[in-house]
Amino acid sequence: MVVEFEERKKQILGINIDLLNKEQVLSLLKDKLSQNDNDVFCVSPLNIEVLMRANKNQVFKDYLNNISNLNTIDGVGILNVFKWYGLNSYKRICGSDLAYDLAQICQELGKKYFILGSSEDSSEKAKEKLKELYNGLDIENYSPPYTKNIDFSAEETSKIKQIIQDAKPDALCVAFGALKQELWIKNNLDFLKENNVKIAIGLGGSFDFIAGKVERAPEFFKKTGNEWLYRLIKEPKTRFKRQITTIPLYYLLCFFEFIRNK
Repeated sequence: MVVEFEERKKQILGINIDLLNKEQVLSLLKDKLSQNDNDVFCVSPLNIEVLMRANKNQVFKDYLNNISNLNTIDGVGILNVFKWYGLNSYKRICGSDLAYDLAQICQELGKKYFILGSSEDSSEKAKEKLKELYNGLDIENYSPPYTKNIDFSAEETSKIKQIIQDAKPDALCVAFGALKQELWIKNNLDFLKENNVKIAIGLGGSFDFIAGKVERAPEFFKKTGNEWLYRLIKEPKTRFKRQITTIPLYYLLCFFEFIRNK
């Protein structure tokens, strides 16, 4: 049965967030993989950094509001702001966990799973790890050479498309990092439809976790929604400057929005 969710949304900083629990999200993913149409169901896990980036980038914002079919809650910062509006019953749906969940669903339904992106080492190790966890999972992967550019060269884009076309995946996880992965999905949506990809989801650094290249936070940090703090402690040089400005500004902008909406 299709889960009805279209009207169950809340906007933060002008970006739609779906008010669903994890059971409903997984039910939707199963439903979409079971359908015979050629629509692509786009999924976007959201956290503070994604919201703030989309708040500054209209193309990214338009993707989340008008193309992405499901924007999940992947950050305690969203839950904290929800509480201001009396929305207290929702929990975080970790994007890294969705990578495992989608693999399990593909295994159960006999569908093909594809990892696009991450480093070559992480991509290969994550593929082997998921095959080990979900016996019989049909999974392929490809890691394009790293580039700082938001787009790949025409030659590399053609190669990516050919590899996907040959693999014929049902579920595609794109791990180029926020914005780049969503724009890749947006720019190649017609191609994905033509090749019967049912689900396209941007999962950032999830496969580094699966591959064991980046350590997941201990249970205490995960249960309290403070994985961001653990990663800040572990990676202060790369995260401190970014988070010390982004997080306070996020809450300030959300507070002004809350006041306006009262």
